[in-house]
Amino acid sequence: MALDVACLYETARAGGQLSVAWSLLSDQSQATIGSLSSFATIETAYNAQGGTAFLLQAPTQDPNLVAIFLGNLHAEIATQADSSRGFLVFVRHPNIAAESAGTTALYVAPLRSGGWRIWLVH
Repeated sequence: MALDVACLYETARAGGQLSVAWSLLSDQSQATIGSLSSFATIETAYNAQGGTAFLLQAPTQDPNLVAIFLGNLHAEIATQADSSRGFLVFVRHPNIAAESAGTTALYVAPLRSGGWRIWLVH
């Protein structure tokens, strides 16, 4: 399920359906970005630089990777989501020249209240 949610997010983001992508983000990720308008500005620019092509890596629950990418955020996520069912999904954007700019990490987990959300962790 985590891979499906990540794919839905990336497909919407890359395809310009930014309100759909925004709705899949956790409250924390939305608060960090600020607004749908800010998200649209950021993602439109990213897509123009080659961010529309993406490759999803296999989801992982590797505790070392989760600890590295979530850090202190892990405790906050655990209050909202079932982290035992959460996965880290790496997304490569092969048309982005810089490797670090072309790779993102999503933490995908089901909310305790229902539905799945994505935390942008890199």
